[in-house]
Amino acid sequence: MQVERSIKVRILDRDYPLRVVDEDSEATLEMAAYLNTRIEAFRKTHPEQPELTSAVIAALSITEELLTLRDKHNAVSESVEDEVQEMNRVLQGALKKAQLS
Repeated sequence: MQVERSIKVRILDRDYPLRVVDEDSEATLEMAAYLNTRIEAFRKTHPEQPELTSAVIAALSITEELLTLRDKHNAVSESVEDEVQEMNRVLQGALKKAQLS
């Protein structure tokens, strides 16, 4: 059974209480810190923007990173799958040759 616990994350100088599965608490804190860092970085270069705009721009930027990494991961996975299939084909051919000998 997964145990939930309450944690607080701090984003834009506000605390947000969250209930998370115990083993996810460290990752959640890390994600919140990363988000806060990205929002604050945007706010430093665009102090005239409201907090909500800063949060949305940071979220879009992080989403872009995620989608780019997902595309790269999918491309690598497809490449690995192609290589595995080719190795399997070569091994099957070698086994057939060995059985005929």
